[in-house]
Amino acid sequence: MTQLTIRTRLHSGETPASFCSRLAAVNGRLKARHFCADMGFRFQDVVDGSDAALLRLAYLADVDVNSLRESAIRKTADGYEVDGQRVTRNLMIRNRLRFCPECLAEDMRRQDEHPLARAWGRRKWLISFIRTCDVHDVSLVECSVQQEPSMIHDFAAMVQADRQEIPEVAKRSVAREPSAFERYLHDRMTGRVGAFPFLDALPFYAAARFTELLGAVVTRGLKAPIRTFGGDDWWHAGAAGFAVTSSGEEGICSWLSEMQAAFKGKTGDAGGRALYGRLYEALAHDSDDSAYDPVRKLIRAHAIDTLPLGPGDELFGPITDRRWHSVQSASKEFGVHPKRLRKLLIETGVLAKENAALTDARIMLDAEEITEFVTEIKDTVSAKEAQKLVNAPRVHWGILVDRGYLAPHVKAGAKHGLQFRFRREDISVFLDRLLANTKLLTGQEPGLCSIPHAVRKANCKAVEILDLLLSGKLERAFRDPNEHGYMAVLVDPDELREKTMLEDHDGLSLREVEHKLGTKTQVVKALIEHGYLPARTAVNPINRCPQTIVMPEDLARFQRSYVSLMNLAKERGEHFSQVKSQLKSCGIAPAFDPTVVGATFYLRYPLEYSIKLGLESTS
Repeated sequence: MTQLTIRTRLHSGETPASFCSRLAAVNGRLKARHFCADMGFRFQDVVDGSDAALLRLAYLADVDVNSLRESAIRKTADGYEVDGQRVTRNLMIRNRLRFCPECLAEDMRRQDEHPLARAWGRRKWLISFIRTCDVHDVSLVECSVQQEPSMIHDFAAMVQADRQEIPEVAKRSVAREPSAFERYLHDRMTGRVGAFPFLDALPFYAAARFTELLGAVVTRGLKAPIRTFGGDDWWHAGAAGFAVTSSGEEGICSWLSEMQAAFKGKTGDAGGRALYGRLYEALAHDSDDSAYDPVRKLIRAHAIDTLPLGPGDELFGPITDRRWHSVQSASKEFGVHPKRLRKLLIETGVLAKENAALTDARIMLDAEEITEFVTEIKDTVSAKEAQKLVNAPRVHWGILVDRGYLAPHVKAGAKHGLQFRFRREDISVFLDRLLANTKLLTGQEPGLCSIPHAVRKANCKAVEILDLLLSGKLERAFRDPNEHGYMAVLVDPDELREKTMLEDHDGLSLREVEHKLGTKTQVVKALIEHGYLPARTAVNPINRCPQTIVMPEDLARFQRSYVSLMNLAKERGEHFSQVKSQLKSCGIAPAFDPTVVGATFYLRYPLEYSIKLGLESTS
């Protein structure tokens, strides 16, 4: 293969792909891929930094192959290597023309190059994190059109394809100096490292991406809309993020603590998304790249050291150790109602009163101290054991405790307060009271059932049954000799229904209204929804569920004022279509939009409407 007679020069910092593209242009080939094919090698190999392709290109253009090697972007298993720094494919901008307007203008003013080969692509323009030209102190800009696959990396061809758009795009560039973040990236690409050990230990792309993501949360909040960020948004994010990440682990942990401090005044679980927003989402869900593991490890360790996280929680994987409890987590672990636990902690001085305003999930309690707090009570049984002794189902056990029928005990003189613990004596006293007003079942007593079953059958509350039973107001209360405790009590649902029934609301259900109006349920609902038929919400006296009702006087008033087309036809003894036609011919329109209520209604008044039709008054 002979050398080319028409050549162009290789610029410092120019990618081999750009150089090859310009060489193709000066030799009359508009696309570098076609040029390389003519020369017996692949343009993609030049793009990927293949040494064989670089050797051929160097020979053809009579340039030093080492210069090409130094400026090459080399393909790796997970992306590319630029100046010895790793960058993933998605963080390189290669399918759109990205440039510094000042650099491009200078290129085009040169007279010592072929016009098609004057503009050349700088290596730094391809790295998404670098958004400012360090030569002219202006922002980089991008053309909007994504080039077809055959033109990607082909710089000279892309310049020609975008030549109409370039002047307009160039106007969007703004004057600004490179941020400290961008200067750090430039330094890493030239081998100047050591000032920022934590970032330097991360791969180039991971250090940059982590910094920008953290900065996005700093500048735009937990829910930063990063998917719609433009170049300027990311530039500000990078600058703000570097102000934190440049301080290393200490600075990052300080920022994490600030995020947690803001979180304390809110409600909800202390999850990664709630604490760290888009930063956590990106590290936990958008990528499983191990390059970010040091960041994940730092955030996880700080969270475990400063938040009530423990077994059962997850933050970049399951958490196995606990150093802090919250009232909420301690409540779950020790089986204590959070309100009662909070009260015990305040009464015993474990929880300072000034922290009592925090939510249950935000109160910090030393895990070892709370464990000691729990183990100090003696001669009591746990809530689970007490439930077995009382022999109450889970829901009913909760009612007994929450409503004060059986109160937990705190050991007098204990160093700490404790979770719910119950004295056996208190349990025995409660059971004696519970059974005191029952009779032993010796024969057949039809219709009896346990309290849990009676709640469902009588549509009443367990507390109502208990209050009636304990006050001796039930005539048919028995105890089953084959059961013990709570489940031994047998009551009559019919008696309970009679004694617990609520006062009737005196209203009509929608089904009753439907029948009285002679229409459909959806029509009744539409009349109510649009305010034509007054309605209210009341509690059903039998099943105690809220229901929509219409008072009889409101329905009567509606019927005196309005009549449906179907009912009017029945009153007239005519077909509804004939009546409708007569009303229309008289210029009488429906009172409501039929498409809205689902049926046609007319005003019974004014009286002249009836006169026009020859109808008798129905008022």
